[in-house]
Amino acid sequence: MSPESSGGEVHTGGTWRRGLGSVCRRVCLVAVLSTAIMGALFSPPLVTLAAAPTVGLLAASQVALAHPGFPAQVAARRFVLSAGAGCAVLVLFVAGASELGAVGGVMVMTVLLTGAVVLAAWLADLSDDDRVATSTMQDARVLEDWLGAVPMSALVEQWRLSEVVLSTATDPDERSAATLARELLLDEMTRRDPAGVHRWLQEGADAPPSLHVRDDPAP
Repeated sequence: MSPESSGGEVHTGGTWRRGLGSVCRRVCLVAVLSTAIMGALFSPPLVTLAAAPTVGLLAASQVALAHPGFPAQVAARRFVLSAGAGCAVLVLFVAGASELGAVGGVMVMTVLLTGAVVLAAWLADLSDDDRVATSTMQDARVLEDWLGAVPMSALVEQWRLSEVVLSTATDPDERSAATLARELLLDEMTRRDPAGVHRWLQEGADAPPSLHVRDDPAP
């Protein structure tokens, strides 16, 4: 199977899974929040004012202790806050579901089922990301082997073509591929002529590298 067809299958599968996951997340959010509001309004004050905040704080503290990026990383702090708030809302959700009787049971089952779909879609996306990363690494190794075999003039021409792609392309995958190619091209040109590449970069990478790097010696 070619990389293009494999990438297309990953993209197509990921698209419908992300769409289904997005719908299920919205269903979960509506069900949980509406039931949690019911729990906050009709549950005893001990649940709303003590139990929910306490569970949220305990959850946030445990996540903060386990997360290696906390408190330095902004994303880690947001994750800890989200975990604490989510657990507090979950307490109110359970309290609200118990107040609704049979309807509450249906709400709980709805959240469990849609939550399972969201989790499955998330895990599948992680698997797709791993497959794409593996494919990219394989493509990079093939490109490295090819670059090591072509003359310097071909490297210079590929650098020029990649610059054209970056200046005209709008597709993120195409731009990412061109960026990766430029990194490999720069590494290979540096390996062959480090002094020439240094002079070129000192002048500015916008200048053509052919003005500074030397051609390969004649065999």
